[in-house]
Amino acid sequence: MLNKDEAADKIITCFKPMVMENDIQTTIMQRAHEDTVREILNSMADEDDDVPMYLGGRFEKIEGEDKKEEGMNIKDEKKSEDDEIDISAKWIDHGPEPKDVSTLVYNIFLHKINVGLSLESQTIMSLNGNNIYVVIKADTEDLKRVAEESHYTMQLAIGLTDLASLEPCDRYYRPIRKCDCPYKDIEDQENELKGYFALVEGNVEDLLKEKPTHFHQKAGIMSDVITEKHWKTYSIYLKYLKEGFEDFNKHTYKRPHIKGVHLRSLAKNALKSANEDENRGVKLYDLWERLSISKKLGAFTDFKDNPEQEYLWRLYVKDETLSRSLFRDSDNVKLTNIMINTLIYNKRMVNYGFLACDFNFHNMFELFGEHRFDFSKREDYMDDNEVELQAKRLF
Repeated sequence: MLNKDEAADKIITCFKPMVMENDIQTTIMQRAHEDTVREILNSMADEDDDVPMYLGGRFEKIEGEDKKEEGMNIKDEKKSEDDEIDISAKWIDHGPEPKDVSTLVYNIFLHKINVGLSLESQTIMSLNGNNIYVVIKADTEDLKRVAEESHYTMQLAIGLTDLASLEPCDRYYRPIRKCDCPYKDIEDQENELKGYFALVEGNVEDLLKEKPTHFHQKAGIMSDVITEKHWKTYSIYLKYLKEGFEDFNKHTYKRPHIKGVHLRSLAKNALKSANEDENRGVKLYDLWERLSISKKLGAFTDFKDNPEQEYLWRLYVKDETLSRSLFRDSDNVKLTNIMINTLIYNKRMVNYGFLACDFNFHNMFELFGEHRFDFSKREDYMDDNEVELQAKRLF
């Protein structure tokens, strides 16, 4: 049992007011919330002004006559050790009117989650009725909004924003393509790849809209560190790059993101193949390798939910079917918690005994690469678009 005033103070301090159009409206909303809590507690208080913490009675499990047991609802604060979850179990809800503090807190919690934050939720009862599990989910649009409001750092797709960093360069980090070339046959190879280099130097809008991009093929750089052996390997690199770009142009891309993935792949593979070719001269290095950075990543910046930047962001493979998402599982957890914390003090709820714990579901594929089915049967579960784009080769 709790004193009603003590219970009111605890409940009120567990929840933040919904932010209205101005401070005055927010204050009015908060006072109305406090008055409602105290009024409800007054209605359930006994002659000593005490209110029950756990009483139960709102939910009743539906069972057959031969299995029905008395006392399935909680009548005291005793907890059962056997508390498994059965999402197929059927329960009767006898109404939202609270008869104890825990039910009142539960009602306010759901209102904040569903109405205040517009999050999806599903309530699951434990088998013995001792615990209520609330599964909460935010949709992509909510996550985008919170990411922008909180200046959340997201990664750009390197294939759409920084292809130039994947080009071979000299020891001074200058692209070999920009240096004056003494060999006409190599210049001819470069000219055959003007379409690709236009994508490298052009902006993403031109790439997505299939518009031609004007650029300067050469920068008039006289490099005295690029030797004949460098040019030999560079010529081989251009050969593989042409093969990859011709394959790129064969595809019809239903989703612009995949363009960036394919461009990144062909750029990396062309340099790797040239360095492994038996006829090469000396090994070539791109900007990342010159800096001794093994993992080539796109830049990170504050997320913006802008239609013009929609295709700039990296998409993450979220499961073994190669379906992609703008947000990783860890991003979902962080951003959803940011949303919840705008209206609910989780730690206070735990301290006051209103909340047993909060935890996150894990993506076992993202964390450990665990598969739910035989990898050889992946295409049976894949989206048709991914199969068409030869996903096994690209990813």
